[in-house]
Amino acid sequence: MDNPIPIFPLNLVLFPNTDLPLHIFEDRYKQMVEYCTSHTQPVGIILIKDGNEVGNYATPYNIGTFGHITSTSHNTDGTIEIIIRGQEKFKIEELLYDK
Repeated sequence: MDNPIPIFPLNLVLFPNTDLPLHIFEDRYKQMVEYCTSHTQPVGIILIKDGNEVGNYATPYNIGTFGHITSTSHNTDGTIEIIIRGQEKFKIEELLYDK
């Protein structure tokens, strides 16, 4: 795979040209937000097919939307408020489980 994109599986669909506010509290997603913002890296928002948003890895559908984090705000409790702006659709070619 040429350019892996971090995936954020959610129980919703992000459409291009729409904003999605999220409250980030899991360490793996806080790390992903920090990485994406420091490297100007897009994130893939993808609908969950099986599983949950919190805890173990969920099984996603294979179509999602690229998004860019346009706003971040760090809270005193360590959580992060972000806004992701949907860009364009994508198809998953391969899932790589890293963090």
